[in-house]
Amino acid sequence: MTGYLLQRLSNLGLLFIAVLALQAAASQAHNQAQEYRYREALFHMLTNDYVTTMTLLEQPTGELRKEKKDSAQVERINHSAQLLALDTSLHLGMRQYAKQIFSDLEDLTSNKRAAAKLALRSVRKTYSAGDWQQATQQLTPLLKTKNMGKDDRDEALYYLANSLLQLKQVNSAAKVLSGITPGSIWAAYGYYNLGIYYAQNDAETSRALVSLRVASAMTGDLREDQELYDRIQLAAGNIALQDQSYDKAMSFLANVRASGTSAGPAIYGYGRAYAGLGQNRAAIQTWYRAKKYALVVPGVADTYQAIAESYVQENLQASAIDAYLEAIAVYEKELRQIDQVSQRLHRHGVLQLLADVRRQHSDVAWFLATDLITNTPLSAFANFFMAEPEFFQQAKELLMMEEQARQVNRTREKLDVFASMLRKKANLFSGSGKQVSQLVREKDINSLVAERNALAKAFVEAEKSRDYQRLLEADYAKAQQHLESTKKAFQDLNNKLTQAERAAFKDRIARLEGLILWRAMDDYKKNHQELAATLNAMDSHLQELKNNFVRLQTQLQKGKGYFQEKLVMINQLQAKYADLETAVTTYIEELQGKLTRKAIDRLVVYRGKINHYHVRSQLALVNLYDDIAIAEADKLVSRQERAL
Repeated sequence: MTGYLLQRLSNLGLLFIAVLALQAAASQAHNQAQEYRYREALFHMLTNDYVTTMTLLEQPTGELRKEKKDSAQVERINHSAQLLALDTSLHLGMRQYAKQIFSDLEDLTSNKRAAAKLALRSVRKTYSAGDWQQATQQLTPLLKTKNMGKDDRDEALYYLANSLLQLKQVNSAAKVLSGITPGSIWAAYGYYNLGIYYAQNDAETSRALVSLRVASAMTGDLREDQELYDRIQLAAGNIALQDQSYDKAMSFLANVRASGTSAGPAIYGYGRAYAGLGQNRAAIQTWYRAKKYALVVPGVADTYQAIAESYVQENLQASAIDAYLEAIAVYEKELRQIDQVSQRLHRHGVLQLLADVRRQHSDVAWFLATDLITNTPLSAFANFFMAEPEFFQQAKELLMMEEQARQVNRTREKLDVFASMLRKKANLFSGSGKQVSQLVREKDINSLVAERNALAKAFVEAEKSRDYQRLLEADYAKAQQHLESTKKAFQDLNNKLTQAERAAFKDRIARLEGLILWRAMDDYKKNHQELAATLNAMDSHLQELKNNFVRLQTQLQKGKGYFQEKLVMINQLQAKYADLETAVTTYIEELQGKLTRKAIDRLVVYRGKINHYHVRSQLALVNLYDDIAIAEADKLVSRQERAL
């Protein structure tokens, strides 16, 4: 045994340390994987992708949501994942599943908060169904508890206030709104609803404008806040127009953003204010700005007729004729597009229409993007459908269910691949002892143990004989080998050297031997301790490695039966996913049929409106031609009379 003993022992020790470290790190890596999966699920939840969220949370064995381990990190992840799964399942309308999750949370300190969240989701369902009395009855006791967070409480107060408004209990609704956190978006929505209610039911408009001003002051800088701010200013401007307060109306309407979805009706209202002040030409210039928007945007169809009528009032008959002709052409084009979209809906359904628009635009909220209203007719009509709240919610659900159907299909494909792999494994490990022994051989382990024992024996011998050079570090061990080679070469050349050369070489060899020996003696204690520690660690590593091989051998010896058990599990999962695919497909077909009928009904109403404008413009043009003809006839008669 040479001075390489220390290096060989160290290398072998590091090998087994690495093996053990990988095994010890497996648990930590598993925890980190759970943490990353939870964070990914949370991201999809915050982006309203509830299907992907639930898919990430509920793995085939449900381990993320149900796994129990004696680890504070795992318990924290498990708790957070359960709450996230609760919220996601309620968003998807999976109330029974939510109740099951809640039962798992009963032993947690935050169970009352979870119960409040569950109750609030129940209120949402009642509220969305328009059952105002039931929503009020659910909210009153819920708000008396102290189990809701600030955001949930503000949301609940908003639902209560708006339910009371629907029940004509205005004073009670106003009192409830005062309890919402100032500056909350829920407060802004609540006061906006109150202002609209006053505008529709109160002859005096001052209270409506005050409520809208309060709502406006509570909007923030987020996209949703700015959209609401535009709607508030538009509503206030329309109220002022009804009061014929045209300057006030313009001050409100001027605040509406040109890039917002309320820009079209705001432009129409601004032009009406100019017309009310008698400034028809300024009104016409304002209305021309609305032509860049799609005709389905509220107010845009009105502007074409308003422009022509203002030209008539200004006695610009030629311009009025051109404006009416343009309006008639625009309305005819819109009627054709309505018929095309209607035929598309009858043929393919609303899901295909929404999917085509979504492929054209990558924005998450593609149906709210303002540039769509000046884009293709298909995008404009998609935006038109989505503007109706109930349609919006159901269309969103339909798109999520479509994504779920795709995920179910992808999972079934993965299960098919997995089953095929298991069948191959079952054939490979058919229980043959020969095949198993080729994979797992005890003599491989025994050879490692034998080498360890040989190294340990050499170490003991070196320790007894105080053979410092056997415990040399690697670099000095190599130097010792080179020195031995040099000494042998010196012996071979001894007869060819002069006496002086022999003496010089002997002196140099002696110095090198002394240097190596001095280094070996100096590092002996340190190297001795390191080797002893390495050998002790190797003993435990080897024992664990032997145990792992024994377990692996046991599993492999099960052979085909082991993999057949797994195949049974996979077959059960495949059956479940097949049933789920059928259920999801059926639900999608039913929901799409309902939404398609709604879309077609909306198109029928909208077509009637455009057809009315079309006929009205044609009649106005005919009347204008008649007026011009009568005026020309009167002029001719007048000239003839003067000639007589």
